[in-house]
Amino acid sequence: MNGIWAGIFAAFMVLGRDQIALLAVYLLVARVIVHWASAERPAACVLSTIGPLLAGAVVGGALIAFPILMTVVLAADLNRPAIDFAGAGAGSLHPALLTTFVIPQVFAAASGVMGAFWGPPSFTWVGTGLYTAQNVGQSYIGAIPAILIVGGVASGRLWDKEIRFFSIAFVVIVIYALGWYTPAFKIAHSVLPGVDLYRRPADAVFLFGGLGAIVAGYALHTWFTEPWRRPTWWTWTALALILVVAFGAALAFGLRYDRLQQLPAALMLAAASFAAGLAALFWAVPRAAVAPWTAALLIGMVTAGDLAYNNGPNSSSALPPQTFEVLEAMSPHHPLRELRSLVVQNATRRDRVELVGLGFHWPNASITHRLENTLGYNPVRLGLYSRATGAEDHVGLPEQRKFSPSSRPTGAYWQTCWGCAGSQRPCRSRRSTRRSSRSHGKHGPEGLRRRPSR
Repeated sequence: MNGIWAGIFAAFMVLGRDQIALLAVYLLVARVIVHWASAERPAACVLSTIGPLLAGAVVGGALIAFPILMTVVLAADLNRPAIDFAGAGAGSLHPALLTTFVIPQVFAAASGVMGAFWGPPSFTWVGTGLYTAQNVGQSYIGAIPAILIVGGVASGRLWDKEIRFFSIAFVVIVIYALGWYTPAFKIAHSVLPGVDLYRRPADAVFLFGGLGAIVAGYALHTWFTEPWRRPTWWTWTALALILVVAFGAALAFGLRYDRLQQLPAALMLAAASFAAGLAALFWAVPRAAVAPWTAALLIGMVTAGDLAYNNGPNSSSALPPQTFEVLEAMSPHHPLRELRSLVVQNATRRDRVELVGLGFHWPNASITHRLENTLGYNPVRLGLYSRATGAEDHVGLPEQRKFSPSSRPTGAYWQTCWGCAGSQRPCRSRRSTRRSSRSHGKHGPEGLRRRPSR
């Protein structure tokens, strides 16, 4: 039964059909191979596991066969059935973002304002060729886990047989996430099946957190089971070196991009977090033998508070609910109410609405309000559809609206301009006959337009 249950849960993972699932599958395969190779009698170990593995493969294969087959058939007709190395590499994790492993707020990722973020890539740190959201590069997993990992490496305990696979996997995932900044990703993109289907190796940061938790958990386990053991000189040296390198890199980046004035708060917060983490560990570890639950609870609470504050919501992962008010049902003052009243859909006419250049979430508002459109946030489309309509990944910015020869506008369109930044009420409207889709203006979203279907 264990093999069957393993096949069921592995199938659930594979059905996600995303890059995280692919990497997790490779990790599972590697784990099985390492288990075989590290056994005292490898041949006997293989024979003893063949039965459960076959049962899992049959059950899992049956669950994923039809959905995966449908995906494979559809992929041939998509606008991007495969991602070339340059396209995938543009989603790499910039090495400078590894400083967030120690200093979570170094680039102001949690400020909630996109313009305040100055790490790579951003309006400040330009020329990287990268296209990643600011939350993707956040590699902070907590001060206590970081201390435990560094201490485990320095003491050699993370090379214990029980945890060695996960320690190596942790390093491999970091190298993979760095993408085109190391030669390893180019090899993986060329050799490993499925890697060329995805465009952002930095997504491996999701597994970075999971594997980091496992590795740090084992390091804490060794301290709890050996409470008499004290940090060695090498442990203190390694921890000091990591802190010095991270703080020095932050200062160098701040000097280069004129952000030194923003660093004191971030550096002090990181120092306070590590000081609190060390204090919690020094209090908890000696008490682990007599009060293990109390010690574990303290460490968990300190880590939870640390992550809630230092790795909490940012403009790429969470925004205030009022930001998405446009997606709610119609109200007397809804910004789309006037536009909705002008739309005609009958037996002879179906107006199409395009919400262009208004912001990231606006294009999909037409789904909520049942306005027919050809755009929206949907990076993967049918290739024929993209060629016919000119639709690309998104139209959050005016310049992202591209037209194919068959869909270039020639009729009248209705345009609403928001005159004040932050306002969602139209201050003027007009009809015009333009052939260009570009909107101009620097204050608030522009480009809301209606065009009759031809």
